[in-house]
Amino acid sequence: MLQTLLIVAPDSGTRAGLCALAVAAGYVAAHVSSAEEALEELAGGQAPAALLMDRELPGLDALDATKQIRARCPELPLVVLGTTPGARPVVEALQAGADGWLHMPFEVAELARTLARATAARAAARAPAPPGVLLGESPRMRALARTVERVADTDLTVLIRGESGSGKELVARWLARRCSRRGAFVKINCAALPGELLESELFGYEKGAFTGADERRGGRYGQAEGGTIFLDEISELDLRLQAKLLQVLQEGRFSRLGSEGDVSVDARVIAATHGDLGAAVSEGSFREDLFYRLNVVTVEVPPLRERRDEILPLARHFASRFAAEAGRPVASFSDELLELFATHAWPGNVRELENLVHRVALLGAEAPVIDELRERVERARQAGETRPELARFLAGELPSVDLKGVGREAARVAEARLIRTVLARTRWNRRAAAEILEISYKALLYKIKDAGLASSA
Repeated sequence: MLQTLLIVAPDSGTRAGLCALAVAAGYVAAHVSSAEEALEELAGGQAPAALLMDRELPGLDALDATKQIRARCPELPLVVLGTTPGARPVVEALQAGADGWLHMPFEVAELARTLARATAARAAARAPAPPGVLLGESPRMRALARTVERVADTDLTVLIRGESGSGKELVARWLARRCSRRGAFVKINCAALPGELLESELFGYEKGAFTGADERRGGRYGQAEGGTIFLDEISELDLRLQAKLLQVLQEGRFSRLGSEGDVSVDARVIAATHGDLGAAVSEGSFREDLFYRLNVVTVEVPPLRERRDEILPLARHFASRFAAEAGRPVASFSDELLELFATHAWPGNVRELENLVHRVALLGAEAPVIDELRERVERARQAGETRPELARFLAGELPSVDLKGVGREAARVAEARLIRTVLARTRWNRRAAAEILEISYKALLYKIKDAGLASSA
């Protein structure tokens, strides 16, 4: 049975065009010319599958109408459309309670996708989200969710790829929860410890295996018996430990440090990396046989900047969680902060958003976060403006470009990113970062200043 899409638009030509698109998308089209008429339709018992409303309406403003409709019909998927460019109209519509925004003109496929996302968002709002997980409703995240559902209740090894902070651990925990295994979920960060300590932490040791080993320790892998072990940043595992891990995957057995016998273990392995393991294999820093053992099923978690329609739902989710934890009212977000959320590049991905929302909740004020985000956005804009010649060349405005200059600038940007990553990993311990980067402490301070980096600690 076809579902009805109620269209609200003041112009008869616009209504006719939208009705044609709605029919092509598989809906029965109903239409009115004002928000007041739409409210009368809904009050009269009409129950459309979704509502599509023009931003520019006579009489009752579309944003005020959205708030009223959301209060009266909390389960109705609602999408606002308009021609105004930029982030502000999108933020305003979402803040008012809309489930999506369409920029005119648009095609049938885009309308269908947006309405499907809006419908899914309403359904998700009615159903409780899995604890600690909010994957989102973008096409890429829905595809990710379908993959997770298909392989969750199996013993297949899963490799999760994605940038730092993008939500790889959330996906791993969701996989473990959807599995019938009832053992523990055990996480170990392969980048957090040097090889010797990592081996003892992962596989355990016997009493007297080394100085300070005063008692026998089972190790994380043993703790995962009957459950799941999550190996985060697997690319950081040294080659010797890679060989030992391969043996476990092949035989289901390992030996503790100082032991002459093997220990059997039944644990599902989920691994994660922010790097390219295929490239690491080519460079000789990662074993090819281990790569194929881990790469049975690969899940890609897209960065937050590629799923911007999920920023506001995620922010609201975090705000609700922090409010519940602190016993405070849920923090609301000003238009200014939401605009910054929409324009920020989010290099720290979901983790960065979570931390910023947490700060707003703890401080009870947005101003410090707004100031910091405004500075980051401006710094990113200025970094983009350092390559105007390249931008004009790619736009076809220049016949040639200074390749050496572009190379120098690309190297400078890459160096700044690497320094930022190392500083974050060492929690801004500059001396430790200098040792990792194999440069002097003084040189690192100069590079930090030159790159315009500032501690977020």
